[in-house]
Amino acid sequence: MADRDEEQILYDTIAEGSSQYWNEEEGNEDPNQYLNEEGNVERDAEGNEEGNDEEEASGNGRPSAPAQAAKNFVCHSGWVVRDNVPVSKVCWRRTRARGGDDSFVPESEKEMLWTTMLETFTLPAGTENIVKHWTLKKMAEQFQTFKGDLYRKYILKGQTPNFDVFSKLRDHWDEFVAYKTGQQGQAMMERNKENAAKKKYHHHLGSGGYSVAMPKWEEMEASLLERGIEPATAKWPDRSKFWFYAHGGTLNPGDGSLVFSDQIREAANRLTDAVEASSQGTFRPDREKDELSLALQTPEHPGRTRGKGVIPWKMGFKEDIHTYKSRMRSKRDTEAKIADLEYRISSYELSMQEEVAQKVDERMAAHRSHDPQPYIPPPMVSPSGNRSSCASTG
Repeated sequence: MADRDEEQILYDTIAEGSSQYWNEEEGNEDPNQYLNEEGNVERDAEGNEEGNDEEEASGNGRPSAPAQAAKNFVCHSGWVVRDNVPVSKVCWRRTRARGGDDSFVPESEKEMLWTTMLETFTLPAGTENIVKHWTLKKMAEQFQTFKGDLYRKYILKGQTPNFDVFSKLRDHWDEFVAYKTGQQGQAMMERNKENAAKKKYHHHLGSGGYSVAMPKWEEMEASLLERGIEPATAKWPDRSKFWFYAHGGTLNPGDGSLVFSDQIREAANRLTDAVEASSQGTFRPDREKDELSLALQTPEHPGRTRGKGVIPWKMGFKEDIHTYKSRMRSKRDTEAKIADLEYRISSYELSMQEEVAQKVDERMAAHRSHDPQPYIPPPMVSPSGNRSSCASTG
């Protein structure tokens, strides 16, 4: 990954709205409900944690099966991080730009969090490392989201939590409030707001993310095919159509045509053009420089793969992993830039031609409506019986 550190990526992820936990505006749950009166993780009806569910992991390390156990795993990771990490910690990891020795979560504490997870869940052999990596990134996101909720629920309203109920917040609350209301904390929130404002397209995924939504989209396409209807996305790359569906696009159940809102109309039209250009050979996709990146007109960000989730390129573009160190990449990159530039220029020229033609038509219409028709006199005809004054040359 580039020099950009993981903490900044996580802040960007949260700012862009990809955090899907305990967002009041989306009607999700209160983050405090998972803590009992002592501020610890709630147990089940028998007083025990749901224990030793065996998980399967997807390619990026996210637990995926069985479905209920996978959901429990994600929820449980949130309980563990809120129950054990003081809210006074500013950063999940040490960075050059932020914080002193006690402002980030130390590696020893992260190991303790992971060990706590393994007390409840059993993983298939050979998956522990990748699941651990995914889980710690998810915990970082959940931790920042939890602190954001506390800020909105209490600090902005000038209130304080009931420490008799949430005793684990008591010793760290004043420090947390001081940071959030201080210059450094306010500057960080302002940067996050600026990042959020730059986000043009917002997805409509639920808490399960792409992993839960993809089977539903595939079922929708299969239903059309069973009725002899070809979906408009039939020849689209998975990444392109999954991005389209995730951002509110769908298919007309009657004819399989694209259905989308005005919010993504521009991107959807460009995406259709890009897929068509690729099929005709006028545009050649190359790993992350594909139809979706061309349509969105922004480069892919290392560490996440649009249309697939917050997963690294080596997982998002695993079919192209053999090209990562290829000597031909530089040449292909140059060719892709040229093709991209040609496509943009042709699109711009076409839009300019349409705009000029429209303005000319408007000017002509306005001119005709305001100026009277010029008087055209009848042609001159010699009176009958009079000889012409012009000598005959015949």
